[in-house]
Amino acid sequence: MSKKKILCTKEQCKEIFSKCKNRTEFKEKYYGAYCRCKENGWLKEICPSFFDWDKPKTFEEAVERTKQYECRSDLWKNSHRLYYFLEKNGWLDKIDNFKVITEESEVHYVYAYEFPKYNTAYIGRTISIRKRHLQHLRYESCSLGKFIKSKGIKNLNAPKILYEKLNAKESQEKEAEQIEEYKKNGWVVLNTAKAGSLGTISHRYTRKVCYELAKQFKTKKEFREAYRNVYFKCLEKGWLNDYDWLERTFRKKKIFTYEECKNAANKCKSRTEFRDKYRQMYLQSHKNGWIDEFIKSKKMKNK
Repeated sequence: MSKKKILCTKEQCKEIFSKCKNRTEFKEKYYGAYCRCKENGWLKEICPSFFDWDKPKTFEEAVERTKQYECRSDLWKNSHRLYYFLEKNGWLDKIDNFKVITEESEVHYVYAYEFPKYNTAYIGRTISIRKRHLQHLRYESCSLGKFIKSKGIKNLNAPKILYEKLNAKESQEKEAEQIEEYKKNGWVVLNTAKAGSLGTISHRYTRKVCYELAKQFKTKKEFREAYRNVYFKCLEKGWLNDYDWLERTFRKKKIFTYEECKNAANKCKSRTEFRDKYRQMYLQSHKNGWIDEFIKSKKMKNK
């Protein structure tokens, strides 16, 4: 006997959708109820799409809506729509009531993955254990990813938390200590990066914080070397144009002597080989009119 379809009422569909975060989750988990809403034209009323919602009309109204969230990550987790809307309108960086995570913020964890069977461990530091765990599962090019693949480990358990609620500097020191401790105890440590290397959290920096960081430097090169990811974020957002005190440094071209160019040309059989192997010397020789002295062209040889 064929089973009869159970048709949900409008109220039942509303109740089902209340268990889901968005329309996509509703469609994936309760496809029958989703189709019922679509057939009867209830979708807009019961589960508005990403674009069908009450958008803040002014900047002040947007600020009021964000007051319930401590930081940007809370806003992102709880309201994707509002986050994207603020970013699209250029309001996200102007809102100052978000708690900014910097090197002084006590949000860092030091963790360890232990594999007693192989006497191997990996020690790391992060501000989000869950996010970092997913990254380790996704990226096979890192030392931990290569190890998991080589040993055929299918289920990677969550890491052991060694320290929590540390600022960036403290977590850096503790990570270095733990790497040395594990090595002393006879563990093979998978870490390839320098112990205690300080990562960046540029995605947490606002326009105001980036401006304060840039003030510490005189040239763009110094700023880029100190905060590489932050520098490129400023470049992408167009904030770098506001930092008019940052001087641009130019790299001087090396000038080769006649003898240096001649010696390089003598190692080559043709002009093409000279150009491909020693491009700068070739261009300088061509500019100074030395090229015909060093290597004769095919036309000259034929004559």
